[in-house]
Amino acid sequence: MRPAICIIAGIWTCSTAFPQQGSVPTFGTTVVVPGGLLGVVYHIPPWSTSLPYFQALDPLGVIYTSSLNVPPRNFQEGFPGVTDRFEWFAIDYTGRFWIEKPGVYQFALTSDDGAKLYIDDEVTVDNDGIHPPQIRMGRVALNGGIHRIRVSYFQGPRTEVALVLQVAGPGEELRVFSTDEFRPPPNPETWRYRDFEHNIVSAIARVDLRVSPAIAAPGDQVTLGVSLQSQPGKEPVDLAWDLVVPTEVLELIGDGPETSHALKDSGRLVKCSVQKSYLYTCKLVGDPEPIRSGPIATFDFKTRNSVPFRAATLRLENVEAAATGGRHVTLNDAEKTVAIH
Repeated sequence: MRPAICIIAGIWTCSTAFPQQGSVPTFGTTVVVPGGLLGVVYHIPPWSTSLPYFQALDPLGVIYTSSLNVPPRNFQEGFPGVTDRFEWFAIDYTGRFWIEKPGVYQFALTSDDGAKLYIDDEVTVDNDGIHPPQIRMGRVALNGGIHRIRVSYFQGPRTEVALVLQVAGPGEELRVFSTDEFRPPPNPETWRYRDFEHNIVSAIARVDLRVSPAIAAPGDQVTLGVSLQSQPGKEPVDLAWDLVVPTEVLELIGDGPETSHALKDSGRLVKCSVQKSYLYTCKLVGDPEPIRSGPIATFDFKTRNSVPFRAATLRLENVEAAATGGRHVTLNDAEKTVAIH
């Protein structure tokens, strides 16, 4: 049976080294966690014994959460955000987090069945395979600034499910990792760490989204607008981003975005390629000239006639720009939600 994928995973809190059983989360909510982890849900073949090769699978939907805190529980209680599926599924979570205090960080990953933790694309904890709830540890030295995180998980056969990610900074005790705790300061101009390898955070600009209409009915057209707000004299010369679309709710109309008139007049176009059914990688092409503040592109979508949710969230991630002189900068993510009625 095809599962109904909910928009948010439940959250528990705990402070002990191994989380205690908490209250059962609300299943099927449609609230997206801003700046949280995005989990893509897949079916996997029965009798799988390890994490799948996700690129070869078709995603079934997306879920969101700020923390991975599913203590060991009977598989019949289900996994938060996944309904009508208790065995043979996998979730690939990705996101970013901010380190204010550099140093060696310890991560603990509890899972049933297999899971792996990647920090900046490197395996930090390997807990793969078919097994009962078990914990594996890993350490990694983290510089100040923004880092990438990925947690891949699969549930094989009954009888339990579990997925808990914990963290401890220098001189700290283990606690549940949450993107709410590891967010950058609100004002980019005051950030302590402006340079981190090629992932440089800059206050030169931000990308905004607008959605029209904000409330739509099944079958309606929805327009997503992307615009740039940059500081005078610090306009970037290039721009790229990933657009995450809940394709189980929204269907793209046409072949891609409509570039704004101002960009067309300057010889620039927005080009997008489909990386996965829910993921569009977009970038500006043409002569690298400073990009003025204003509209960049619009995307037209149609809400599907039969939708399993009351809301759909479109999200820009991995927003990167190139400043004059070729210096690459990373801008804030952005997201907008459309209410479906």
